[in-house]
Amino acid sequence: WMSVSRVWRCRSFMAYPKVPCQVGEKFVGGFTCKYVPISLDPDSESFLDNYRVYLQPLVSSPRASTNGLKLRLKRFKEGMSNVLVGIFEEKNFLKKGSLVRVYGVGSETVSRDDEIVAMRAMQEAGEGAVVHCQFKNGLCYSFLPGRYLTLDEMGEAYFMKRLAVSLAKIHSLDIPEGFKGRLPNVWTKSERWLDLILRKRSDLECSNKFIELFTSVDVVKKEYETLRENLSGFSSPLVLCHNDLSHQNIIYCEETGKVSLIDFEYSGLNYSAFDIADYFTEFAGRVLMQVHVLITLYVLHTCWYVHKGWFTILSHCLAA
Repeated sequence: WMSVSRVWRCRSFMAYPKVPCQVGEKFVGGFTCKYVPISLDPDSESFLDNYRVYLQPLVSSPRASTNGLKLRLKRFKEGMSNVLVGIFEEKNFLKKGSLVRVYGVGSETVSRDDEIVAMRAMQEAGEGAVVHCQFKNGLCYSFLPGRYLTLDEMGEAYFMKRLAVSLAKIHSLDIPEGFKGRLPNVWTKSERWLDLILRKRSDLECSNKFIELFTSVDVVKKEYETLRENLSGFSSPLVLCHNDLSHQNIIYCEETGKVSLIDFEYSGLNYSAFDIADYFTEFAGRVLMQVHVLITLYVLHTCWYVHKGWFTILSHCLAA
């Protein structure tokens, strides 16, 4: 019986490993990133234990280990598909900690390697979050303290000035090695989305909202082809772009007055004008998807004095 007991104890140890698995390092677009070959389930009771065992050693140095401290979790609910969990020491709740993002379903258009390249480029420039590691179904990186901007705040001069500074820093970075020689994201991403639309054609054309906005899939395809034909020779410089400037991807820290950008899932090489146009589109209220409301909100684009002031700030930052 003692022998059987020893066997079962060994079996238990193998089923619930108490030591970290082999951590690797991947090379992506001119940057390196730690890689942990595990999958995490944010709904599992063992989520926090797995974080402590596998990810925590990569987040802090051995001297700063939090293994003996009480950790507090916060699940952020603003994401559309990904699951985002913040992990903090009790005394630093929502001030200093780590974020564990588990990739969601339906993200076929997202290149996870491109996201890491953009985040590492920002990190080396002293901006954005610190990438701790990637795991099989997600990413772990540092928490940036602050709050999301509201749609109204995106149009206020105080925040527009600070956002222009942050965007100029991204656009002025050297193009990462992994993005050189590529076509602009506006075309590559659009074609991936268009491919998804064509594959789901029958479902979409049964949607009243889709019909109201676009009439048919063929209309969407034709509009894309027209845009590409007319804009491919556009003289806007190709730079590292964020490509998703929604108000929930803009963080404002009241203590420092700094505006930071988060969520680089769609980042890549693109026309600088795309980021600028995307910002004003978001500012006009992208989330309201009724035609008559959109027409009313897009009148905001005629506020030339708002555009002029923002462009002036952006130009000065890029020239600095």
